Amino acid sequence: MTSKRMPNRPDLTALSVSDVHALIYKLLEEVQQLRDEVAELKKHKARPVFKGSNLDKKTAAYLVVPRDATSKRAGSLKRSKTAALVIHEERISQPTEPVPTGSVLVGYRDFTVQDLRIAAHNVRLRRAVYRTPEGRLLVGERFPEAFGSHFGAQLRAYVLYQHHRCHVTQPKLVEHLREWGVDIPEGKR
Repeated sequence: MTSKRMPNRPDLTALSVSDVHALIYKLLEEVQQLRDEVAELKKHKARPVFKGSNLDKKTAAYLVVPRDATSKRAGSLKRSKTAALVIHEERISQPTEPVPTGSVLVGYRDFTVQDLRIAAHNVRLRRAVYRTPEGRLLVGERFPEAFGSHFGAQLRAYVLYQHHRCHVTQPKLVEHLREWGVDIPEGKR
């Protein structure tokens, strides 16, 4: 028996990691095609083809994409996302640093959190902003319950439970939440 050499054997050390991955995927596809051909020749049933879930495709479309500081998020040019929301509760945070005498309240930095209480319950978290006589701005502390998200913990827990445990699709969840008055974009997780 003579040994056969593989023609055009590539030098794998010269390939980049992405090229090696592409080559591996190509080889795996070829192996699967050969297995399918052998099964067909042996008159075995073909491997079933399963249709992929649409949940993954829709979720992948909303993965975080790096953007420059001047670009706006998708849909932000249309309208203010929280302008039409009914605010059920409002809290004001004061700076932890003592406000010097003579400081003037110049406004607030608003951060609206949408949450769920089997009815929409929106809280406006207002951080007081003072200008000191020296011209410095003192800003109220961040609210720990906001966690940097415009959607509260109860709402996020409900969405995760419905999606993962009850297998409710993303479009149905969005429809359901909007019926309750939660203004949520389709891609928000």
